Amino acid sequence: QKFAYADPDNDGVYEADITAPGIHGNYTIKTEIEYQAQAKKEFDFILVVDPEGYVWTPSGLGQTRVEDAQVSLYWQNPATGQFELWPAGDYQQTNPQITGVTGQYAFLAPPGTYRLEVVAPDFKKFTGKQFQVQENNPVNENIKLAPAVFGWKYFDWKFWAIAGLLGLLVIFQAFNLWNKNKKKAD
Repeated sequence: QKFAYADPDNDGVYEADITAPGIHGNYTIKTEIEYQAQAKKEFDFILVVDPEGYVWTPSGLGQTRVEDAQVSLYWQNPATGQFELWPAGDYQQTNPQITGVTGQYAFLAPPGTYRLEVVAPDFKKFTGKQFQVQENNPVNENIKLAPAVFGWKYFDWKFWAIAGLLGLLVIFQAFNLWNKNKKKAD
């Protein structure tokens, strides 16, 4: 896309409205400035598009996205100083949001002080620190959840395959030892 900078209020600051792509990625914005009596100058800016945050948990050497996590955005009410569930319906959004298989969520909230909370089955509750939202900045932090309890279901098939083989090896060795002791007794 091409766009032009303008200074509609004559304050010496030239601005342009652009439409950012909705797909994750880094995009280069090339700007040409042509001075009245000088040559053209070019500047490159990098636009980072990260439209959604996600909820995840460590697994092996990587991470697994957490499905069915409830992500709630709380705002600090300036009148009371208390954190309250942000009224997303006033902005055509939902709060809390439930994550899908990709663990993704996002809020577009007005400027203010906020914090996030996440609850999910089998995970400890996450309560984030308060943060400031500036104008036109989405709330899309990537949130790491810790398992609530240590249990058998947190082991994958590789663990069970190795454990089974080791178990068979122990049984085999015990049988051989028993058989050897029985032969000595006879």
